[in-house]
Amino acid sequence: MLDPFIKKHSRLCALASILLCFVAAPYLVPENPDSAVFRSGTLGAILLAACLVPVEQAFSRTDRRTLNIGFLFGFLFASALSMGAELLIYDAFLPGISSFVRRLAVPILAAPLLGGLCARLMLVTLKGRSFHLSFWGYFLIILACWVPVLLAYFPAALNYDFLAEYWQYLSQIYSTRHPLFYLIINNGLIMLGDLLNSRTLGMFLSTLAHMLPFAAALSYSCTFLQKRKAPRWSLIALTAYYGLMPVFSLMSISTSKDTVFSAALTVLSLLSFEILEAPDTFFHSWKRCTLYGLMIVFTAHLRNNGIFAFIFLLPLLFALLRGHRKHFSALIAASTVSGLLLTLALHAAYPVISQPSKQMLSLPAQQLVRAYHHGNLSDSERDEIASWYTDAYGLTLSPHLADNAKGYLNDEKLHAEMDDFFSLWMRIGKKCPRIYAEAALMLNMGFWYPDDISVATIYQPGGLHVGYLETQRFVEEVKPDGLNVYCFLPPVRDLIEQICTHNRYLRLPILPLLFNTALPFWVILFASFTLSARHKQRFVPAATGVLGIWLSYLFGPCTLPRYALPLFCLAPVMLITAFLAKKD
Repeated sequence: MLDPFIKKHSRLCALASILLCFVAAPYLVPENPDSAVFRSGTLGAILLAACLVPVEQAFSRTDRRTLNIGFLFGFLFASALSMGAELLIYDAFLPGISSFVRRLAVPILAAPLLGGLCARLMLVTLKGRSFHLSFWGYFLIILACWVPVLLAYFPAALNYDFLAEYWQYLSQIYSTRHPLFYLIINNGLIMLGDLLNSRTLGMFLSTLAHMLPFAAALSYSCTFLQKRKAPRWSLIALTAYYGLMPVFSLMSISTSKDTVFSAALTVLSLLSFEILEAPDTFFHSWKRCTLYGLMIVFTAHLRNNGIFAFIFLLPLLFALLRGHRKHFSALIAASTVSGLLLTLALHAAYPVISQPSKQMLSLPAQQLVRAYHHGNLSDSERDEIASWYTDAYGLTLSPHLADNAKGYLNDEKLHAEMDDFFSLWMRIGKKCPRIYAEAALMLNMGFWYPDDISVATIYQPGGLHVGYLETQRFVEEVKPDGLNVYCFLPPVRDLIEQICTHNRYLRLPILPLLFNTALPFWVILFASFTLSARHKQRFVPAATGVLGIWLSYLFGPCTLPRYALPLFCLAPVMLITAFLAKKD
């Protein structure tokens, strides 16, 4: 009944949605949720009025299914905006029943307008002439864009976990805290440089082992869209995005394992799309099947949390591949056996020390530390929390970073009394549920809050590093070992430092959205909703591998662009694919 009414009175409904969003808008503005900028501001009124025509078109032309999907996405997006703005401004959830009601009412009021705009977008189909560029053409263009950054930080950008992994190479004693498969390949190339009397050359070979697979994965993404007749302008935009955005160019020369891991997971996701699109063709190609098996093995072995990519992906594919489950099961079985044999061989060949990671304790530790500071706890309860720390610095609260909270936990006490730690965590949680929720959301808000800038500021001056992405960090530590770092293009280096270290991109309008680590998540989610609106929901599971990794990071110690790199890689491909798919 509601659908005919909306179609008949589309202009009235569009105007009503604008008025409802007019009420909700002040609470979606991150600078000041209590401001009247949208209530009395001219710019706000113009922006809302500009929505009238597209929303009216959506209400008059869109079927009920698409409208419902648009409204659901609008509600989720508005909820994230509202909740993120509240946490950002007040460093907590506002107490009281009125705040709770507002927290529910704001996304409900904003959903009709946002949902109408989304539904209107879902009507669009990308058109235009495509072109035919070979895989190697895309590959060379992307590499050409990255080479100046390499020359600015030759032979590599030494950052993130490099020093810990480099010390393992020097000692030849490996730890389970880092993926052994990645370390063996990476350190083997450095060793090759040593044999050639140049550790710098070895480091350069390691960089090539990051750059080339990463460029190949992104080139595969471009050819994936080209085969599906993507318009020329979209392919040009995608290639430029991969080549020029610092999250790709700098990470391509980074010593971080996230680069090669993202390459494997991106190809795995696109191959999963191909399986769902044409299973007969896929399973009759031994090359495709072999590549898929290799991507499963690489994804599982290049990051310790790689297993999260398969939790949703493989079961959903199995459920959807009716008539092909035997082929798919055989492929998964072969990949699993190959992965297990590889693991056994690596552990048999190299000495490995078992060092359980405290990464999964990030969230519980952060919640305890926040309760220690903001909870209504007794002195004895605070003393009990403090007893688990080797240094008072571990009780320092950084809302968006849990490195202190989990890093200074007493390892010996944890090992002996882990049950007591979780007993304390649960007991304090029953007393401070709101504080626990705040701690969790503030820790990972960079992955879901569309206006978040915490990723650029979580490491303050004097800390580990400052800025959006790490550039060069361990130069002095490696010089005594004969590993020299050079800068052949100072202007390029200065530009990268301005963007990634000094966060100059934040001064520009609109552009910071491209750097936001939450953006690719919302793009993938919107693309998935669009596919569903076009009755192509069978393709959505192809993105669940990347979303599984995203989900695992919600329990991690912080939000970093390198963690979101698989989402940055897949998001534009999913978005373009969704609008190429014609509605059934």
